Formats: sequence, C-alpha cells, structure tokens
Amino acid sequence: MLYRNTTPNYRDTTPTFSTGATSTARFEGNDMADNTRRSRRYGGLVARSVPRGFSPAAFMNAREEIGVSRSALARVTGVGVSTISGWERGENEPTVDRLWMVWERVARELAPNAEEVQIREETDRFMALVIPIPAQERDLADWRGIRGMLQPTLAGDLEISTMSLSNLERGVSPLQDSLVPRLAESLRLTEAEVRAAYSRARDRPLLI
Repeated sequence: MLYRNTTPNYRDTTPTFSTGATSTARFEGNDMADNTRRSRRYGGLVARSVPRGFSPAAFMNAREEIGVSRSALARVTGVGVSTISGWERGENEPTVDRLWMVWERVARELAPNAEEVQIREETDRFMALVIPIPAQERDLADWRGIRGMLQPTLAGDLEISTMSLSNLERGVSPLQDSLVPRLAESLRLTEAEVRAAYSRARDRPLLI
C-alpha cells in the first residue's frame, strides 16, 4: 500500500499495489510534466470545478506518508511549489482534473511497471483520501470529482449537454433508466450506487 488510510468513515476495499524501496527516489530525477499534453488530456480550456470536501490536511498527510517533498511533487507533476503549498495551507483549492493528474502521476512514479487498471485504482484511492466525503454521503457530483472528471467530460461520455448533467447532479431533473448503466461505467460504480448518489442530491434540503 502506498499510503496508510487514516481517514475516518471511509471504507476502502480497493486493492493497492506494492512498490519497491527505490520508488520514491524517482521523484527527485524527473522533469516537469509537459503542460500542453496535460492540457489536452485533462480538458484544455474548458470550465473547471473545485471538489466539494477537499481536505488540505489529508493532501499534506498523503504526500508526507509516501515521503515526497513539495519540490519533488512539483517536478513530477508540473504544478508549482507555491501552488502545492497553497493547497496544503487551505489558501486555494485544486480543480478536480488537476488533483487527479497529480495523484495519477504519483501512482505512476511509485509503481512504473503497474498496469493501467492498477494505476487507476490507486489514483481513485488517493482521491478518496484527499476528498474524504464518506461513501454513503456522496452525490453524483462528489463521485465525479473523486474520479477527476470535469462536467463537460462526463457529459460527453453520456452524450448529453453539460446543462443536462448539471441538472441531474443537482437532482432537479429525473434520472433516466437509460443513463444509469452509462453513469455506472463512467464513474466506476454499481448501478445501485448511481441511484443512491442521485437520490442524495434530489432529496437534499434546499438550504444546504
């Protein structure tokens, strides 16, 4: 396991992969990530969203638990040291796609020979640790954030408009049965989890 899970109320059943003793040393010798490639992959210039429930303390704990300095993390991910410091002090918050990119790069650096499914599972786990909303309280927007997806990205997967997805995430439009399996596939959830997440948004009091 790359990171010891100390987050309360989070049930993590995702398998993790082990890393060699020299894995974290790879952080010290990597060049900055290519910003153009990352922009294309993670949404380019489309509007971005900040995840609900992001925990600066959990982010810092995750980084420290794997023995990576801020400067090393900056070199690997292309995110500035001052930006990472700001996240950890709660002065600003990362967007969901940028946060996903950071932990995906961490997972790849710590286990360079891991298969893609393992990288994705480990990134999912990191994201759930730094956005510590208990699974039983997550709505569709929370799950999208934990999966590092922008609204336009998920809307594209579902072949619906961003506005339609926004209404769905807020529970103001009905969840069509035809969308349930597609949401489950995109968000890596069961269909029951999709329906439960939708219901939480639909039934949420207006003043929350």
